[in-house]
Amino acid sequence: MVQYIVNIENNLNNDNLDVHCLEYTKRYIDYGSHHLLKNANYSITLKTSLLSHIRIITCTLTCFINCNTTIGFTAFLGRPNFIDNKCGGRHCFFKLEDDEIYLYNIKKTKYEKYMMWWNNSSLKEFK
Repeated sequence: MVQYIVNIENNLNNDNLDVHCLEYTKRYIDYGSHHLLKNANYSITLKTSLLSHIRIITCTLTCFINCNTTIGFTAFLGRPNFIDNKCGGRHCFFKLEDDEIYLYNIKKTKYEKYMMWWNNSSLKEFK
């Protein structure tokens, strides 16, 4: 079994964030809603093996004060392309800024743009 960590950090300027994550495998897991103040974070730890079903975690993010926006995104996909090329390892660290969602690539030792989230008309996950 391999352990993975998904971490979401609220780095919005002067705004709170609600995070609600769900997992879809052969069973459905609701991780519940969590309210994050500025600079707070929320983590999910999961264990999986190569022989298990593909694990997918999606999260819905809602901010209220300055942006009044809700968006959903894929926070974890149990596929080598996502794990190796997006997260760069066993830790998927997401940081929400006012303009974008950033994902830390451990192999490159830097945050990279993952998706825009402040403008619903231009939402697009970075491939």
